[in-house]
Amino acid sequence: MAEKTVCAECLEHKKEDAAELISILNKVPADRRGEVLGIVKGFALCAESDKREKEVR
Repeated sequence: MAEKTVCAECLEHKKEDAAELISILNKVPADRRGEVLGIVKGFALCAESDKREKEVR
């Protein structure tokens, strides 16, 4: 049961992060949102790569 609680907490945290990102994107002019999402995606990919590198070491 502990795993389900941890997973539920992770999911709730991700929902909060998504809500925060949407709030921020709503402040960006519509014609620039694609650019902002590209930057966010780039940071996410870098973070994932760093995470994988650390797991290999």
